[in-house]
Amino acid sequence: KQWYQRRVRGDNAFSRVGEKPPEEVTWSQLRMVLGNWFKLNTGRFLSDNNARCLGRKVLRGAESIADSDIVSWKMFAKDNLADRNFSFWDWLYSAYDLIDKCLMELWRDGLVEGFISKEEVQEILSTCQPNTFILRFSDSMVGGISASWLHVLEGSQTGEILHLEPNTHRGL
Repeated sequence: KQWYQRRVRGDNAFSRVGEKPPEEVTWSQLRMVLGNWFKLNTGRFLSDNNARCLGRKVLRGAESIADSDIVSWKMFAKDNLADRNFSFWDWLYSAYDLIDKCLMELWRDGLVEGFISKEEVQEILSTCQPNTFILRFSDSMVGGISASWLHVLEGSQTGEILHLEPNTHRGL
């Protein structure tokens, strides 16, 4: 959890040397820092879809996200997400930890979508070829990843989208 302390709050990402980091930043500022941090530590920038998913999550489900929306330290690292017993920071860091421990090569190659909502996965898969799958970080389990795919029975014209229960690095 030192990342937020060092990189976002204490490493002058949002303030000048010697100044106290702000308690609030804009979504635009945070998005830039998160994107740069992911590139530095994983070799891949966050996609626009990844950033939109993270924005909706840190801003507690906002449908539309503006660059000027405010994200506080409490929203980022202290307050639990809606209907969850963990904060945005706990969820985000656990996703990074999973990438670092188990998925780095797949992440770098763009084979893990990661930060995408279950609803967006369903929308995307509904237009795909049978047996196409997407890997995404679980919304309900810290450090979990889930696979979803379009399953079509042989001889059938319709399919259904199936979702595996999330797994952590221990189960991978």
